[in-house]
Amino acid sequence: MAKNLAKVDRHNIEWFGTRDDCASLMSIQLTTGTVRGLRALYIEFGYPITAIAGRNGSGKTTVLALAACAFHNTPDGYHLPTRKTTYYTFGDFFVQSHDEPTLDGVEIEYGILCNQWKIDAFPDGKGFGIQTRKKKPFGRWNDYDLRVNRNVVFFGLGRVVPHAEKSVSKSYRGSFRAGERKIWSEKVLAIVGRILGRGYSHFRLDEYGKHRLAVVSIESTTYSGFNMGAGEDALFELIYTLHDCPRATLFIIDEIELGLHEDAQARLIQELKKICLDRHIQVICTTHSGRILEELPPIARIYLQRSGKKIDVIPEISAAFATGKLSGKDIAEIDILVEDSTAERLVHSAMPLDMRRRVNIIAIGSAAAVMRSLAARYIESGKSRDATAFLDADQRNKESKNISVCTSAMERQRNGIDQSGWVRDRLHYLPGETPPEQWIVAQRDPDQLAITAQQLGCSVDELAHILDESALADAHSIFYEASQRLSLPVENVAAELTKLAVASAKDEMAKLCEVITQRLAAVAK
Repeated sequence: MAKNLAKVDRHNIEWFGTRDDCASLMSIQLTTGTVRGLRALYIEFGYPITAIAGRNGSGKTTVLALAACAFHNTPDGYHLPTRKTTYYTFGDFFVQSHDEPTLDGVEIEYGILCNQWKIDAFPDGKGFGIQTRKKKPFGRWNDYDLRVNRNVVFFGLGRVVPHAEKSVSKSYRGSFRAGERKIWSEKVLAIVGRILGRGYSHFRLDEYGKHRLAVVSIESTTYSGFNMGAGEDALFELIYTLHDCPRATLFIIDEIELGLHEDAQARLIQELKKICLDRHIQVICTTHSGRILEELPPIARIYLQRSGKKIDVIPEISAAFATGKLSGKDIAEIDILVEDSTAERLVHSAMPLDMRRRVNIIAIGSAAAVMRSLAARYIESGKSRDATAFLDADQRNKESKNISVCTSAMERQRNGIDQSGWVRDRLHYLPGETPPEQWIVAQRDPDQLAITAQQLGCSVDELAHILDESALADAHSIFYEASQRLSLPVENVAAELTKLAVASAKDEMAKLCEVITQRLAAVAK
């Protein structure tokens, strides 16, 4: 467990992964068929609050519907006043007109940590298990009543429609009467007050049939949900229900930030963390808000990205990267500092597309210049992107000197920060033991060499001979010498030889990418 997580986050991760009496939903896998364009989907939940981000049409709301349908419930279970049943079915969410295809041939596996399993599957009925829901062509979903029992509450977008715009509420506005005052009403008052920064002095819920209306006072002013902002009214309903429901209830919330300004969004997540820890509630929500994501640990963030007909699930995404994705722009999370264009080309070529979108590679110059630039990031901490450095491999035996260059340029000591340790965490090397140009021309997997020879318009033997001759030149002249012998522009030759090296040295490239992945994960936290 990461040590730099907040205490409440560490405790939430601990109970969520160990308490089998909460029936926590740990995973959803769509193994067969297609649901609203989603296919072959697998999502894991590792924290009691999970925020799912993504652009419109990426399937966020569909995932919420699938989650709500994971559980059954007893007839006397908890439900919102506006619902007749205590559980949800696929028919609550997946409704088709006569022009739309029905959901057929679908199979969904739910991973659940609970103590309700049959004894023949689990000796003591406890542990992590898989339940499968199926819908055969032209058939019905199988055995709803065999699902694990759990209270589930779904808050859709309708929660933020003001009472003044609801015909039902307006029709009964004179019929609402004060409901039973709960012992935890003062908690609701205090929590909403902290989230919105308002000094409420009184709160109650008025009721008429299945309808509820919040009424609050601030000093001498009393007003109801008819005169609240949509976010304020929805917030009272949410916080009230979080305390009204039984422990370990699953809450599904569509666009959790609706109606709330950014500071209130942040404070909502802070309060939800405490409620989840106290009452072992699980929350799965969707969001378009970077502020919501920032307040959650990486394990609680999921991004859905549509790639053609496929939906990619990107877990533990940083808030900055998600915000960039939602805006249609790729925003780099870290800068990678390298010495020159050869190193820049090599690192770029080693990374897959999703990683390239998350980083910005900068060719600085000499090793000393790279180290001074890294020192500048230390000084500017919090004002500029975090950075990591990849020096050429022949700089390995000069590590002490390079670290000294960096720490000397840092100028000031930050409280509690080991400057040398800070540098070592961010200082890495390109593969091999030689300058990158020499390493590149030495990587010659036979199959890949044949592909590169074809691309460069020569035979395999000719290319091997040219590389041998070019390798004798000064490191910085190797690509130029090869380009002269191949009668091709030096940039073209450098690019092809770099691709050859990357394809030939897959293990080394995987290690390089792992270093970058670890730095991205550290920044995300």
